[in-house]
Amino acid sequence: MAREEYIKRNIDKTIIDWFKGTNKALMILGARQIGKTESIKHFLKSQFRIDEDERLPILNIETTPGVKEAIISGKAEGGSSFIRNLFANAGVYADLDICKVVFIDEIQAISNLKKNMAKEEIKAIMSKLMEEDEFRFIFSGSLLGAKIGNLEEFTKELPGGITHSRMYPINYAEFIEYADGNRKRIETVRDEIFSSKTIDEDNHVYLLKKFAEYSFIGGMPKSVLAYFDNDGFMVSNSMDAISTLVDDYIQDTEKYYEDELNTDIGINIFEYLLSGLKENDKKRLMKKLNDDPERILYEFIIDSDVGLLVKNIKELALPISEQKEPKTYFNDVGFMRLLIKKSLEKYKKFEDTPKGLKDYFDVRNLDDVKNDFLNLVDNNGGAKMNGVGRIFEQIIAQDMKSNSYSFAYSYKKKPVESELEFILIDDYSAIEVKSGGFEDYPSSLEYAKTGKKVFFLTMLPYLGEYKTNFILLPIYALCFLNQKELLSVIFKEAGSRAKEVLLNGKLPNTKGFC
Repeated sequence: MAREEYIKRNIDKTIIDWFKGTNKALMILGARQIGKTESIKHFLKSQFRIDEDERLPILNIETTPGVKEAIISGKAEGGSSFIRNLFANAGVYADLDICKVVFIDEIQAISNLKKNMAKEEIKAIMSKLMEEDEFRFIFSGSLLGAKIGNLEEFTKELPGGITHSRMYPINYAEFIEYADGNRKRIETVRDEIFSSKTIDEDNHVYLLKKFAEYSFIGGMPKSVLAYFDNDGFMVSNSMDAISTLVDDYIQDTEKYYEDELNTDIGINIFEYLLSGLKENDKKRLMKKLNDDPERILYEFIIDSDVGLLVKNIKELALPISEQKEPKTYFNDVGFMRLLIKKSLEKYKKFEDTPKGLKDYFDVRNLDDVKNDFLNLVDNNGGAKMNGVGRIFEQIIAQDMKSNSYSFAYSYKKKPVESELEFILIDDYSAIEVKSGGFEDYPSSLEYAKTGKKVFFLTMLPYLGEYKTNFILLPIYALCFLNQKELLSVIFKEAGSRAKEVLLNGKLPNTKGFC
């Protein structure tokens, strides 16, 4: 079956729902290269039956000649229609009589064209764009510039109303739908979860292998397309496709923080986050947070949506700790792999490698490592994987973020040091991620005894209550449910085989378990 080049995204429904509604504009913000522009183009082509990109009514504030100056001034010479004149003066000959939705890209540039542009100035510019009855608008842009300019906050009061939406890299469910060409496998697993049945073994092995593949290539569209566009399914192709991402983010830092930074930052803006991959190196992170100019780099990583900040909750009560001992993940596991690879290339000796990267020192050839991983799943031998638990935890964190989960994590030293990876803020249910055996799950069992649920994610196909409030789920299952759905499921008692495996403390040495 030929695979479509366009990857269906959750944002597609958001755009259609907006179009069916009454709000004048839609604003989609997110990190760079996650597919915002392609999704909006896809909607315009499908909705208005336009085939060529050149005919689409698109203005890029950063690259379309003369547009930024005309928008700032609020003037467009040559006629009565401000929007039509913007296109004419820029030499963009779009089908404005057919397509009545204008797409304005890199919208964050509005708030960065002038230093310290005031709220009322930004509102006036945006209002000028939207004042004509003939057109509706989709705005898209980089989250970093929008954050700095408070663009989301300033646009809430625009006339006609504006719908705000956040977009993320391709999540695991979107990845599976693209790999299969449909959602049948996902819907089958969802049905099994809601009926509390063991996952079909063939489905489980397939989804576990795809989860392993996803853990290497991640969700940047260029990475996914490059992976599926070669017969050998080479991870190296994916890494090559997104190799410029690090440079793009560094350039963003220099663009938006040029006044605050007086040093060549290079890849160092990410490396201290990589150092936290092992045991969440909180002391190192906190030292960076309190050390200028590093603090501004940390803020950049979070504001640009490259990093995902998870706040610490010490007690089952709000407010959550804002700054003490936070966890930080990346927005995409593929981007994280790219950073690991780039960082490791600088070290020739194991002893010179930073602590958080030592587990990955011998992982120079990701294609070989991926194949070893798939062989483990198939029970055909293969080298033991390093850092699998932390990689899987990263995927769950980014997937929950893309599916609008609201979560923190729990860490405390007294009376006994304990940590729960994710705590759902709505009802304090916990989520634990396991890639291997189960000898170290007593803290989860203790937490379940408090009356709060624990969702224990493993590489087993089993689901259901192992003990009261202690619920087993396959590692990938959470990716197919939103938070409301997860909390609504009434799980039956886990089967005897699941209990036997957990009591034994180790994964069975059979196909599908590694």
